[in-house]
Amino acid sequence: MYYFKKILICALVLLPLTHTADLYAQDKERLEAARTLVVESGAIEACVVACNMMAVSIMKNIFEANPKTAPYSLVLTNAMAEVLEESLNEPQTREDLKTLFASVYVEEFTTDELKEITSFYKTKTGKKCLQKMPSIMQKSQQKADQFAQKLLSETMKQKVKTKIKQLQNEGIIPARL
Repeated sequence: MYYFKKILICALVLLPLTHTADLYAQDKERLEAARTLVVESGAIEACVVACNMMAVSIMKNIFEANPKTAPYSLVLTNAMAEVLEESLNEPQTREDLKTLFASVYVEEFTTDELKEITSFYKTKTGKKCLQKMPSIMQKSQQKADQFAQKLLSETMKQKVKTKIKQLQNEGIIPARL
């Protein structure tokens, strides 16, 4: 009976550990699948380009706005862009970006889903999708802006005024805003 208790206690202690090890292996596989997806999708390159463009634009504006740096803004902006590009192209930075993006995918997709998405991106259509995505996003944003402007047309403004008047008449909001 004494040995049975010891075996039972050991089993109860070790059983969760084996499950944890299995979960760790699954998480590790999912993270690796996500990291592969990040590489195949070109997310790192897109991030590097976007970071460079945004940072250069911000730095240029800062340098041009400062009377002391304005005459040297082009040289300073180029120097900062060069340093930033070097930093973003360091192997450790790229690994950190890969892990950062992969952690987002891991939260949203299973291992099998990540592998399916990666397989799609390796196809001719998947590659075209990735190539066209920046243009699609830009065009979608332009269309969304146009749609928002349409929504904010005079008709919409009149509807909002009518609704506000109704709320005022019902005493929900004060008569004078």
